[in-house]
Amino acid sequence: MDELANRFKTKQTKGTIDVWWIYDDGGLTLLIPFILRNSPLWAGSKLRVFSVTKNKLEISTEQD
Repeated sequence: MDELANRFKTKQTKGTIDVWWIYDDGGLTLLIPFILRNSPLWAGSKLRVFSVTKNKLEISTEQD
């Protein structure tokens, strides 16, 4: 259990923060990872945002 707790105390140099964005949450699911990534511990991590769409034709529009 101590290993798991210590993992979050060390700098994450090559990590990835994955976020599933829910449209109607007011942006909170995007704000928390943004704040994490600005922390010195997570500054080297990539941020990936996943989203759900209702229509396959809207994917290219929503990616922009």
